[in-house]
Amino acid sequence: MKALNSGEGREPAREPASYRDVQRQQLLVLVSEGMTKVKACQIVGVPAHVVSKWIANDPLFRSAWVAARMEQAHALADAVIDIADEECADQVAVMRNRNRMDARKWFTSKTSPADYGQHVRVDHTHMHGVVLLPAVNANNVRQIRLAEGGGEVLSEVQVKTAEELADD
Repeated sequence: MKALNSGEGREPAREPASYRDVQRQQLLVLVSEGMTKVKACQIVGVPAHVVSKWIANDPLFRSAWVAARMEQAHALADAVIDIADEECADQVAVMRNRNRMDARKWFTSKTSPADYGQHVRVDHTHMHGVVLLPAVNANNVRQIRLAEGGGEVLSEVQVKTAEELADD
């Protein structure tokens, strides 16, 4: 005869989440929804310096924090659109909304510059059609070679020295 409390046939009991884990999860949700770290810490009841220690010392929490901050930037960018769509009764409301939008745009551009920054990234690695000019050879003839295509000589250019130019 089997004992009733043997646990056979049932899923193993899950260990209840610790209070700290619940706080961490709540904090990550609030931040990912667009709330600031300080405000989220106040709501959850955790000092901000404790959260900073979690970020510094726990790699799993750090990666979750980075993901939450990326989601925060997206949420704030969405909030900018919502604020822009709000109706304003007077000029004061217009200025207030402009200030709210500018603050959110600035924050997202700093926390997620790849998505919301204003800097133009220029890639200088393109090498197709680039002409390399080697140093002047012994006969004062510069040979222009194509960077790709076997380096064949395309043309020869007569190069004059500074003294020769002065004589002309």
